Amino acid sequence: MKINAKKYVPFWRGVMLHAANSQTGLSAAGCAFFATLSLFPALSALIPLYGLAFDPETIGSQLEVLQEMLPPEAYELILHCVNILSSKSSASMTVSLIIALIVALWSASAGSKAMLSAINIAYGFKENRSIFAFQSLGLLVTLLGILGTILTISSMVALPAIVDNLPQYLDQPDYMPPDSARMLQNFTPVLAHWVAPGCMVFFVFLVLTFLYRFAPCWITQPSFKWILPGAFMATIVWIAVTILFSWYLAHFDNFNSVYGPFGTVATVMMWFFVSVYAALFGAVLNAEIRELERLRELNQIQLEEGTL
Repeated sequence: MKINAKKYVPFWRGVMLHAANSQTGLSAAGCAFFATLSLFPALSALIPLYGLAFDPETIGSQLEVLQEMLPPEAYELILHCVNILSSKSSASMTVSLIIALIVALWSASAGSKAMLSAINIAYGFKENRSIFAFQSLGLLVTLLGILGTILTISSMVALPAIVDNLPQYLDQPDYMPPDSARMLQNFTPVLAHWVAPGCMVFFVFLVLTFLYRFAPCWITQPSFKWILPGAFMATIVWIAVTILFSWYLAHFDNFNSVYGPFGTVATVMMWFFVSVYAALFGAVLNAEIRELERLRELNQIQLEEGTL
């Protein structure tokens, strides 16, 4: 089967033009600003919450699972903040928790609402929801994002340890034959290495699918073929740009030389920017697929009417 690549050129040209005309870059920059603004209060809230139930000094080692999935400067900045916050006393952590939660919810909610508006614009819809409905949706997205992040990081920490210890539990005749247990034991290090990144990628895909479903002001019930292609493409693009950005920072680290002491913050904001841009690009792709299907249906109707 021969694939004619030329017929896809106009479609992708339309996607690029749509991304440029819908001010995707400007929207991504605004979302990146609020994401950076909410990062530090979110960490300030996370450490006291963690310290109420666990030893806060252990969170640094448990966050090592993020090292392979974040740009080096971003990971070092998060780890530095975690080390500072974990050294505080329990009394100060309780006060910090209240203040940090208020600031984190405000800034994260502002970022969520900016993201909702940007995706709605990318789909080509006008905002027709009431202020209460829009604010409620922004708060819901914020709370779900915080909960999902906590669950994802917990899974990224716990699942590799579970997988790594799995052969010890199964290396018994009652559970598994010896040959199968040895095979699993040889495969376990590879599986444990990829479990954490897999959790992160799956979480990103779920978040994008949720946003593409509920962020736009849909006139009719949306079809998953207007949602899943963009979520899949945006996830792939996000993985690619994160890897390329990390590689660039590892080999051509110019942020610190250009921005000086603000280099790390600039790095984090730039990573947020490319991540949000990938999400908005997926929304633009879905919008173009929806528009292409609408034009096909219109042409089909005109063709049928012309044959009557």
